[in-house]
Amino acid sequence: TGIGYKEYIEKATSNIDIIHNYARTWTTSNFDYVKEAVMNKDCHLRVVLLNPKSAFIPALEKHYGYAEGRLRELINEVTETWKSLYGDVEEKKKICSKKGSSTYKNKHCGSVELYYFNGQPTNSIYRMDDQMIVVNAKNSKKKSVYLPYTVFQNNGEKGLYHLYLKEIETIIKEADQIDLEGSNADK
Repeated sequence: TGIGYKEYIEKATSNIDIIHNYARTWTTSNFDYVKEAVMNKDCHLRVVLLNPKSAFIPALEKHYGYAEGRLRELINEVTETWKSLYGDVEEKKKICSKKGSSTYKNKHCGSVELYYFNGQPTNSIYRMDDQMIVVNAKNSKKKSVYLPYTVFQNNGEKGLYHLYLKEIETIIKEADQIDLEGSNADK
């Protein structure tokens, strides 16, 4: 897409929200930057993926040209990636909470939440603190990494940043939170 996600993620100090269908390529390309932010800052990460049992899955598989069940596999694969980050964060928190622990020089550590959403997947939305990136979904079947996007700055209650932030909060309220310690990821 031409978006410098790395720079946006590296600047984040308190909040990263990621809303997308499954985004295996995006996750693979940007996971290390997100991990660095969450593991070394007090950065709160919320990831929302399309529910693998969503009614939209069969239509999206057809649209993407995937075999039946492939999109579910990809969502589950990305879920495991975020679950692994949660495990790393919790392990660091446990070690850092021990008195006299010197394993980590930087004791800062964020948090990870994962949600499955059943709603209509139309845009990918990424928030890094006061920056909001909205990437439009393609309507055509032809694959492209060059998708139209807009970046919004938090410049007050009436701006588009806040409109999309309210959308993120609504999506999260409507989504199912995944128990990252347990096994309800197959919800």
